[in-house]
Amino acid sequence: MSLIILIKYFFIGFVSALPFTISFGPVFVAITETSLKRGFSAGVIVALGILLSDVVYVTLIGLGFAAFINDEFSKSMFSLFGGIMLMVFGISFIMKKIEVHQSTDLPIGKKPIESFLKGFIINSLNPYVALFWAGAVALVSTELNLSGESFGFYFGGFLLTLFISDLVKAKLAGSFRKNLSTKLNIIYRILGLLFAGFGLKFLWESGLYFWN
Repeated sequence: MSLIILIKYFFIGFVSALPFTISFGPVFVAITETSLKRGFSAGVIVALGILLSDVVYVTLIGLGFAAFINDEFSKSMFSLFGGIMLMVFGISFIMKKIEVHQSTDLPIGKKPIESFLKGFIINSLNPYVALFWAGAVALVSTELNLSGESFGFYFGGFLLTLFISDLVKAKLAGSFRKNLSTKLNIIYRILGLLFAGFGLKFLWESGLYFWN
């Protein structure tokens, strides 16, 4: 396949992802929370963790693991562990007093691994992410009949769009950080409530499977 055709698929993937850049789920909260607390650089690390999680999902589903990932038991386990994790995050944010700094971007020091894992784990344990990628891969494989290099270039463009949108969210939150410093504790508690709310939703969905 010629490079021009592969670039075409990359561009199609890039444009196709634009409607999905507007999201307000757990990933959005994680990027916002980290960028508000530690600035843009830390938000970028979270976005990289999210990107790796998405790459893993697309790769596994493309290799034929969609049935396992979207099995009802697997989705319920994702919901269970994801719900517990989000509840822990949410309660810790609500209880924790945030130290307010005036600098717009703090040195991340030993925090990169923590921030990276936060993005990776929150994205990976969200059952809706698995469903989304399973649907996207199935649609692209059947309707566009893409495989091999064309498949890779398409989802390369798709993932790049999502990653850029996450960087924009991190930048916006990091930019507002200084102006919101006096209200950071209030904002952090609101984000904690959002995390806890998503956690309860996931636990409820997991409970419906195990109780039935």
